[in-house]
Amino acid sequence: MENIVLGLLAHVDRGKTSLSESLLFESGQISKKGRVDHGDSHLDHDELERKKGITIYAKSVYFSRGNKRFFLLDTPGHREFSGEMERALQVLDYGILLLDAKEGIGKREKELWTLAKEAGLPLFFFVNKMDLFQGDKEEILEDLKRNFPEENILDFHLFQRDLFQDDLFQDDLSRAELFQKGSFQNDFPEKNPAQCDFIESIALSDLESTEEYLETGSLRLSTVVESIENRQLMPLFFGSALQQEGIGAFLEALSALTVMRKAEKRKEEAGEEGTGREREEKNEEKRGVKPVRDKSEKAGFIYKITHDEKGRRIAKGRLFKGSLALREEWIEGEKLTELCMEQGERYDAISLVEPGMLFSCPVSEKVNQGYFPEEAGNKAKENGFFRLKLTIEGDDILRYAREISEIAKEFPEWKLHIEEESRTVLLNSLGNLQRELMKNIFQKRTGKELEFSAPELVYGEGPRKEAYGRAVIESPGHYFGIFIRLSPLSYTLSEKEKILQKEEIPKSEGRKAGGLLSISEKSSLKKDWISLLQNEWEDLDLRGPAFSGPFTNYRIEILEAEWTESRSYYMDLKGALWEALNMAKNNAGLRLYSPVFSYAIRTEQDTTGQVLQEIERLSGKQEELFMEEEKVLLKGKMPGESLPEFLEILQRRGIDADYHFSHFAEMEEEKERKVFIERMGDTEEWEALFYGREEAECIERGILPKKKEKTGEFISDIELEEIFLKTFGPIRNRGHEALLSEQKLVLSKEKEEKQREARAQYERKWSPGKKEILLVDGYNFMFAKNDLKELATEDLMAGREKVVQLLSEYAVFYDKEVYLIFDAYHVKGNQGSRKQFGKNLELIFTKEGESADFTLTKLAKDFSEKGRRVSVVTSDQAVQVQAFSGKGVSRYSSREFFVLLEDMRKQILEMELS
Repeated sequence: MENIVLGLLAHVDRGKTSLSESLLFESGQISKKGRVDHGDSHLDHDELERKKGITIYAKSVYFSRGNKRFFLLDTPGHREFSGEMERALQVLDYGILLLDAKEGIGKREKELWTLAKEAGLPLFFFVNKMDLFQGDKEEILEDLKRNFPEENILDFHLFQRDLFQDDLFQDDLSRAELFQKGSFQNDFPEKNPAQCDFIESIALSDLESTEEYLETGSLRLSTVVESIENRQLMPLFFGSALQQEGIGAFLEALSALTVMRKAEKRKEEAGEEGTGREREEKNEEKRGVKPVRDKSEKAGFIYKITHDEKGRRIAKGRLFKGSLALREEWIEGEKLTELCMEQGERYDAISLVEPGMLFSCPVSEKVNQGYFPEEAGNKAKENGFFRLKLTIEGDDILRYAREISEIAKEFPEWKLHIEEESRTVLLNSLGNLQRELMKNIFQKRTGKELEFSAPELVYGEGPRKEAYGRAVIESPGHYFGIFIRLSPLSYTLSEKEKILQKEEIPKSEGRKAGGLLSISEKSSLKKDWISLLQNEWEDLDLRGPAFSGPFTNYRIEILEAEWTESRSYYMDLKGALWEALNMAKNNAGLRLYSPVFSYAIRTEQDTTGQVLQEIERLSGKQEELFMEEEKVLLKGKMPGESLPEFLEILQRRGIDADYHFSHFAEMEEEKERKVFIERMGDTEEWEALFYGREEAECIERGILPKKKEKTGEFISDIELEEIFLKTFGPIRNRGHEALLSEQKLVLSKEKEEKQREARAQYERKWSPGKKEILLVDGYNFMFAKNDLKELATEDLMAGREKVVQLLSEYAVFYDKEVYLIFDAYHVKGNQGSRKQFGKNLELIFTKEGESADFTLTKLAKDFSEKGRRVSVVTSDQAVQVQAFSGKGVSRYSSREFFVLLEDMRKQILEMELS
């Protein structure tokens, strides 16, 4: 028996549930029809559904006609429950697009047609409520052709099975062979002119049908079925579900013109021998060998997770391939303890699920909606730009995390989730009916009343300035080092690149708008790694660190990579890239971008002026105006901040609007600050995100000036100098001393002699198998050279990154262990931090109350006592005297070390030229 799934697609109040009742009654499955307005329909049995008189959940019934069993899936018509309907599209063989004769074709009908087209779903059209329509059928047909010009929609009221040749042959014979064998019969009952025209119209659906008609003078029934299946023909029927008019003819046509499309037939239906694999298994059984059947041969789709009256999780799905039997494991770790077929309000127990059947069964929390076994099915990623916060008055909503998780799995399109950092429950902005449904479900399961916050706009987030990130993944059997640059897209793109970027990345895709990943040739990454990484990056839903908005307007460049053939794998590359990106994001600061939406509004001519005034008042941009008979179509752009108010105004006036995300727009800095403070409070946390964590630390310590919030002007140079002196202490300014300290230490001959003896002693202790150690006082070194000092004054992070780059080259070239130490002892609560760059360089930030002098001295002492050769770079005279006299430690002033670096660069250049 073929199992065929039909889906009812319609807008609200088009008579969808009434048509379901009529088809069940006509098939003999029920003896009395229910009605939505009476609250006794077989499908809308939920309390809220009967109260509202609409379909909220996708539900199914089944009936049989001859050798076919039909599953009729009634899907929600209201736009707010469109997600439920769209999931159901995955299991349908055919869709029935239901129209109201009086209402005609509206925006929702066009949306449903588009969804069906995108899913490749064949359609039947049924025009309902013809008993209330005073016009002509031809008007409706013309309206259909005008709205769907690319579709071949044909009136099928003349359809009869005996007008077409039955198939008396094997499907794998060609039309030419059949014609030569005389398999076509020409002794059809005589047709009237209208029937001949009808068949001729069908024959014009596609080239193959036309050829068959010209060759034989008729069409096979399977040819018509194939044209419908390929969406080259869409049959149209008229009737009244409430009055049972036209239902019999419609059901007869469905029985004749549909096949089981999505599921594989069992071997007995495919032929005596079955498929090649099945014939192999049969031969093995004859030889006494028990064949091994692969469990992965089972395949299907779960379109709904719900709960029964006992509180059990129930999965509703369709089987596409294989079979399911009681007590067998169908998904890893899941056994079928119960199998049912849904029949409206009741469930009929079964012991076997055949290909094509809809079924339901109890499942554990491990099973979720989607394909089984899990595949890379096309999962739509939606960007919700308005979010709601959920609360319970007088109670902690996180006490009900389990119930929230269950609802999130049942309605994934709501994007309901718990944000761990802020410990809040968030979801996409919902319509009034969706909110009522959610409150109803939550009330039933917890006894608590949910409260919804006002909609909160989701901003795009991107880097404020250029920043670098380094990371090393190193563990037994694994190694990968990476160096990347993160920058605002407009900061790094040439004009040519900007043009290419606009062409390659559609603005309509919010999270991709302005996001690029590029890989330098110097990185020497494997080609297959690059290909995999770029493909995965396209599907990556990258989120911002502040409000989890789409991360946008960024460019990530992989500048260098260090890896080995034996220890480096693609997963190591991904892990290192992610760690380096997080480092760069922390230091790049954050810029917010406001989402902008495109709108399309159809309004009456006498209200057009009022709508245009509202658009102007709300800072919208009206772009196009079209006259459509008695209505006016307005198209333009509206900023996200104004959209909720705009839609509310239109709804109050009964004006329907369509809108979708267009692009992100830059925001004024003062407005960005306001958003941060409103949502995060006037704390140091928002400054760390806004400026970048390192710059925020330096502002806190007084190394960098703080911007005035209103004017954006910088503090004067005199104030900056005062802050600098306070930071490094009133006795000395280490940066100033570094510039003046060309003179060498004048030590007594006695002290010099002691130093030589100590160094000789440590030379004897030195372990020749270990690398030499170089300790560098970071800020002292950075402020000792004019170009570095100027760079650091403008952007401290840039200066610091330059120092890291210079010392990285030195560490690799001379194969030494380098420790770069920066002061952070004025930062309150600072615990200090360490960061590894490659194998040879470690960056150290001192903790609160511990200066770079102290850390440098302690490290020098520890390493030298372990027999390591130690060199120190500092121009601080006091540090040199106190720390290293007699310790066997070599010392360079910052100026001396710069000479060494210049010499190193010359050697590198000579090597490259030779």
